[in-house]
Amino acid sequence: MTASGHLVYIVGAHTFQNNLIMSQLQNQTLLCYVCSELNEVPLASTGNNNPDLRQILILFDCWGLDHQRLLDLIDLDLNRHIETNYLVMFNINSEFGIEKHALQRGVKGFIYSHDDAEILRKAIPAVFNGEVWFPRRKLTEHLLAEKHEAPGNGLPLTKRQKDILRLVIEGKSNAEIAYDLCVSLHTVKTHIYNVYKKINATNRAMAIRWAMRNL
Repeated sequence: MTASGHLVYIVGAHTFQNNLIMSQLQNQTLLCYVCSELNEVPLASTGNNNPDLRQILILFDCWGLDHQRLLDLIDLDLNRHIETNYLVMFNINSEFGIEKHALQRGVKGFIYSHDDAEILRKAIPAVFNGEVWFPRRKLTEHLLAEKHEAPGNGLPLTKRQKDILRLVIEGKSNAEIAYDLCVSLHTVKTHIYNVYKKINATNRAMAIRWAMRNL
């Protein structure tokens, strides 16, 4: 295990491809394993449902899987791991439109079949840092599609809180938000804490799901 304790399991039938990915990630000092089946990945303790304690990230290869099969996997096979491990789906067909469904069930990242290796190298550390890896273009599409849905729970957010929440759902860290808005890190953390209280969220994933319905 690495000094950080983080493990990456690359799951999929394409062994040659996945071994190449493993080699690239190991250059980032990540400890990786390649598995052909999801049941080869250990289920973490249910005590690890706190995202801050999670040590395992599953990189799940979606190549060759159709839309319905992916939805079924998210609801059934993958769902057992989503509760206690990070899950990033890669080689996704960008036309499937599964992101909303997957986010609502706790998937933490999406990497598409047209993305290059650099995207993958950036996504995994970001997810381990508690971020959600979601392309800005896809995020915009979902926000525009849902902005006329239910207004939320009635607790108003200030303009600054909305600005910060929009940056959160872009996947930016607290430090990046502070830099973008020219405020202190402490100010950002305070705003995020207050946002979480208003929308009854306990983590970034819940905040993103709320924002995609209500902003």
